[in-house]
Amino acid sequence: MKQGELVPVSEMARRLGVTRERVRQMILEGKLEGVRLGRYWYVREREGGRLRRVYTFFTHAGGAGKTSLARDLGFELARRGFRVLLVDTDPQANLTSWLGVREVAPEETLLHLVDTGQLPTPRRLSEWGLDLIPASLDLARVEVRLMQRPLSTLLLRTALRKTEGYDFVLIDSLPSLGHLAALGALAGDGLLVPVETSVKGVEALVGVMEAAQEYREALEQVDPRVPRSFVRLFIPTKFDARTLGDNRVLEKIAGLEDLAPVASPIAYRPGPHRRATERAVPLQLVGTGRPGRRWSGWRRSSSSAWWPRTPCGKGSWRRWRNEPAGRGSGNGDPQGQEGLGKGGSGGASPSPGPPPGAGAAEAAL
Repeated sequence: MKQGELVPVSEMARRLGVTRERVRQMILEGKLEGVRLGRYWYVREREGGRLRRVYTFFTHAGGAGKTSLARDLGFELARRGFRVLLVDTDPQANLTSWLGVREVAPEETLLHLVDTGQLPTPRRLSEWGLDLIPASLDLARVEVRLMQRPLSTLLLRTALRKTEGYDFVLIDSLPSLGHLAALGALAGDGLLVPVETSVKGVEALVGVMEAAQEYREALEQVDPRVPRSFVRLFIPTKFDARTLGDNRVLEKIAGLEDLAPVASPIAYRPGPHRRATERAVPLQLVGTGRPGRRWSGWRRSSSSAWWPRTPCGKGSWRRWRNEPAGRGSGNGDPQGQEGLGKGGSGGASPSPGPPPGAGAAEAAL
């Protein structure tokens, strides 16, 4: 494909696995270069014909869902056709084991990066369609080595920018504010912050925002293009719509939109999460937790809502929207390209949602 080729909005939406309205929104946000020819809008292909993003799941609060989000979002992006690399920076190696990787040599981890300045060769997880730089307990030795070497926390950032062949790099950071956590945080284009819908989760945001500001100021010294807010997305997790406390906390989290976008909440589903961990598979590949029923995937209806493929009784599932309320195209626009339209904010439903990671995937795009 030639560099600079113009692609119709509908075709770009198909390639990215999102709606046309989301592509228009990305043009308005400057994430895609839009070109208008007559009545219709097109997207100019960037170098290599692919978008490249490096994100770090970050919070020092344990149990917020960083690792499961990294696993499920990585799998969701991979099955949409993107080339994905997952990086496990946690010596506990939960992301590694939750993807079924058990035996890991020290030279396969980021210990190799600190020793040699080169990324280790990623493991190809062909079953899930993505690559992984695994972790092990040996990674705990990196903390001391980083403390002894000035500017060593930029090693991962430098190495990843020399790496080709990936559309998305997702880094799973450990629940800490130490040097190893900084290594992962500084490597990304920004932080994806899971926020547990609890008092504990909200209180942890103070430390997260302070750390994010420090990371941004540090990166500004070497890269003036760092965005004003280093936090790129807040992701409410473990949300139980039946409890008044969770709903109140969700309202507080929604007030953070002035700092960064807030994703739709991820429902509290301990059964499926436990089975995904036990089977070492992404959450999308386990059952719904209802006896006698297996989750066989999801489909998107013509109205851009997510519906389960599994047959359910009337009223068993609520509709779940993830797109802006506004619609940019009308009946006179068969290609769905005329006008960009601004749309509104998508409403988040506390009911069982789309494929895990789907909402975060579209937000990340």
